[in-house]
Parts: sequence; structure tokens; C-alpha cells
Amino acid sequence: YMVMPVMTKLYKVTGNEEYLNKLDEYLSYADSIMYDEEAGLYYRDAKYVYPEHKSENEKKDFWARGDGWVFAGFAKVLQDLPEDAENRKKYEERFKTMAKALAEAQQDEGYWTRSMLDPEHAPGPETSGTSFFTYGFLWGVNNGILDKEKYLPTIKKSWHYLTETALHE
Repeated sequence: YMVMPVMTKLYKVTGNEEYLNKLDEYLSYADSIMYDEEAGLYYRDAKYVYPEHKSENEKKDFWARGDGWVFAGFAKVLQDLPEDAENRKKYEERFKTMAKALAEAQQDEGYWTRSMLDPEHAPGPETSGTSFFTYGFLWGVNNGILDKEKYLPTIKKSWHYLTETALHE
């Protein structure tokens, strides 16, 4: 899933639709291994798939930074993908599904923990994931894909964390 934005950039530069075909092929393969339909999130890699891997509290273990790469990656893909692209709606729906799951996993203080569905497994803020998510939510709202009223509270909390807690002189 980390190659997603590269494929749409290459398509944009060359006009070669094979890049969009490969994007879908690669993403479909990653989905078959690492996407959890029930949670609406991605596992870090094939070694972290539940139930073979569990958090300390026997829960599914979703890595904030990894899901951040995916969520921000979808924003970058949608930014460059033509409106009439064959798989655009599918990618928009996945982006929306992730947004819902991520908003539910956000901590009251505005950040996400390393193991997003088991905050006790790795307590405390995971700033890189929080930054990726904030970018994705802002991009989605600013481009009319995510509902502003629904996600503005999530954005405000994460922005407050990033600007008031995560930053130090």
C-alpha cells in the first residue's frame, strides 16, 4: 500500500493507464493479506494478522503509523486519480471506511496510540500516525469526500494535540 501515490503520480505524468491497473492489482493483493474488513483498518504486515498475532490484551493490533501511511496514501491517490477512473469510487469508500474507524479509535487527548484498538498495549501518543491521520482527515474534508460536521471534532482534537502537546520549543 505504500506504493499507491507513486502509481497515480506516474499515471499523471505519463498518461499510461497501466499504472492505474497496477495500483489496483497491488492494492488488491495488500488488501487480501492485511486489510481487516470488520475493523476497517490495515495490519502492519502479514506477521501481524489476527488471530496469529494479538495485542497483550488479546485484541487485534493495528499500528497507527502503518494505517497512517495507508490513509494519507488514499488521500494522495484520490488527489491525482481522474474523477472517471474505474476504481475511484472503491478507493473513496475505503477512505471513508478508514475515516470512520480511525475517528472511533482516537483518544480523548487527540492522538492515536501505537496499537489503535488496544491503547493499553502500547500507551501514550503515536505522533507520526496522528500526523498522517490529521492530514488525511483535513484533505478529505477540504475536498468534499469526508463530511465536515462529522469529522471536524476529530480534526480539532488531533490538531490541538499536534500543536499544543507534540511540539516543543
